[in-house]
Amino acid sequence: MSNESALTAFLGAADAWICDGYAVDVRYVAEQVGQERRIWSTFIGLNPLRAEADLNFHTEASDLWIGQIQRYPEKKKSLLELLAKAATGSIALPSGVLTLPPEQPFHFYSEMSHRDRWFANLHLRVVGSPRPPPAGLDLAGIDNALRASSPPFDGLSDACVWLGLDAPGTTTNTPAIDIRDVSPEAGQF
Repeated sequence: MSNESALTAFLGAADAWICDGYAVDVRYVAEQVGQERRIWSTFIGLNPLRAEADLNFHTEASDLWIGQIQRYPEKKKSLLELLAKAATGSIALPSGVLTLPPEQPFHFYSEMSHRDRWFANLHLRVVGSPRPPPAGLDLAGIDNALRASSPPFDGLSDACVWLGLDAPGTTTNTPAIDIRDVSPEAGQF
């Protein structure tokens, strides 16, 4: 599946799949770079069911933004707008806009094209440009700030494990936005 056809197939499937009343769960790690907030790792989960626990939070540790936003119920139109905007590398949050590094055209990958599966859930990965990891001293400062944050985490790795995201400086993965249906039928719980 070509880059653009993966995006087109995903947006078409999202329009057919999602309905009014869905829940959305946005998890993010982003870095303040000048006036921009550049995404390291972001996950957008869609579910027809409300989350069992309220896990909303936003914290800033040094120049890093880390958080989770859960909303329910959402209108289909607003969810499709969120997904279309995420496919352009941008996510609007109450605390500000997060963007993927724009130095190259984005690459799209979707598990929906895997032919060896009985069932493929709604999925798209929007991959941005590679970035050098934060310096060790910066990461140590972020770890210390997160230990004093609310909620507290035992450093960046702990926060990213909690959110299910890649931690900057601990992986060579390129910054990305992952979008996935996480309904129980999709086998994600």
